[in-house]
Formats: sequence, C-alpha cells, structure tokens
Amino acid sequence: MKSKNSETIFAFKMVWIIISLLMIIIILSSKFLNPEYLKLIPQCSAKASHDTCCFCGMSRAFIQIGLLNFRDALVLNRGSIILFVSMLLNGLFFIAFSTFKLINHFKPKNS
Repeated sequence: MKSKNSETIFAFKMVWIIISLLMIIIILSSKFLNPEYLKLIPQCSAKASHDTCCFCGMSRAFIQIGLLNFRDALVLNRGSIILFVSMLLNGLFFIAFSTFKLINHFKPKNS
C-alpha cells in the first residue's frame, strides 16, 4: 500500500507533466502560429471593460518573441519575456527529466 506522501508526490508529478506539456505547446505555437489566428481568441474581460490586467497583450507578445521581435514583445507586455523564458526553461527541464527517466527505464538491470 502506498503512503500518503508518495501519492502526493505522484499527484504533483502528474500535474507538472500536464502543465509542462501545455507550456511546450504554447511555446511552439508562438513560433509557428499565424498572427491572423489571434482574431479567434476571445477578448479579455478586463480589456472589454477598458481596464488592463497583467496578461493583457501576452498572446501577441509571445508571437513577437517567436518572431524574435523582443522589443515589440516588451511594448506589448513587460513581463512577456520573463514568462516566456521561465516556460522555456521548465519545458527544457521537463524534456531532460523525461529523457533521463526513459533511458533509465530501458537500461538493462544487473542481476
């Protein structure tokens, strides 16, 4: 029977895997997404009420980062580069962790 601590760790790992995969999809879509698709994204409720939030302009900023227009990304949202880099680092760590686990899974065990 598993202890509560190991079940909690397993749950956190599953949540981290799901979030990491979503982050990787967001990073890849910022590079390959056509900016015309931004018209399909619903308008932020803060922007609709002529207010701002900390994520206003983040989608457009991520697309600008994908196009390597860092100055335009900073104009659209000052926190976009920090968030993008942290998501990128998490994605790279996730890929390295998954690769390490996969290699160890198929490594022959010494008897």
